[in-house]
Amino acid sequence: MKKERSQRSRELEFVCVMMALPVTGFIVFWLIVNINSILFAFQQIDPLTGGTRWTFENFVMFYEDIIVNDTILGALKNTMIFFSANLFIGMPVSYLLCYFLYKRVFGYRFYRFVFYLPSIISEAVLVILFKQIISAKGPIGVFLYNQTGMYFPFLKDSRYALKTILTYSLLMGFGGNIVLLSGAMSQVDKEIIEAARIDGVGLFREMGNIVFPLTWPTFSTLLLFTFVSLFAASGPVLLFTKGEYQTRTISYWIYEQVYFSKQLYYPSAVGLVFTLIGTPIALGIKKINSLIIPDVED
Repeated sequence: MKKERSQRSRELEFVCVMMALPVTGFIVFWLIVNINSILFAFQQIDPLTGGTRWTFENFVMFYEDIIVNDTILGALKNTMIFFSANLFIGMPVSYLLCYFLYKRVFGYRFYRFVFYLPSIISEAVLVILFKQIISAKGPIGVFLYNQTGMYFPFLKDSRYALKTILTYSLLMGFGGNIVLLSGAMSQVDKEIIEAARIDGVGLFREMGNIVFPLTWPTFSTLLLFTFVSLFAASGPVLLFTKGEYQTRTISYWIYEQVYFSKQLYYPSAVGLVFTLIGTPIALGIKKINSLIIPDVED
């Protein structure tokens, strides 16, 4: 009995030691930070005393900015563009790529490595390489100049800057989705696929009516993650344009207000408003995902 208790005590000590760091990090860097952010949303600097006072002025300012100021509306529009691109282009293309990798097309190992490569390389390095490729002296810039006789300022013109960042984000954003979806597809029972082939099921019907329903739990989780980050959808705006040329998103605008303008209270209120809007949407998508359970056709 004493030996069993001693063994259990050591196991409990080991678990406590291993969990101490992540639990402490969660409390300090997530729980306390978010609680402070909520409190900041209802505070402002008192011009008379120099201290803080409780107020709803931040939410009034936000309402006025939405009506009068185009900055937040422009940032919200760009955020929705990034979100829509990821939802309607990024995820379907990721699924298609995963399916053809799952079918082991010629060179599938190389393609899998290439698609996942951006996930293991620093984004700062990737942005620098992308800038060089699309620059006036880069291969794309030289090709376009030879074809049109014009240089295209992709990152210094509001007509192209957002589209350029969006293109980069889509090209470099397949890695994580491919890893998760590939893992789900690898668990598909091969006997089901063989039975479908015997019944004459074609490639596209197999992809839509058999593989997709069987990988729905993973796909629905990715869909939920996309809606959870609805108002945080963005690209590497800081590394590309620093918000210039009409490329600000909501998340970058909040960063800009806190880092450059040294404001804490108003950005906290804006973040809280979008959180209150986004949370019911994410919960609704979660509920819908739990109700939609595709059936594999016989």
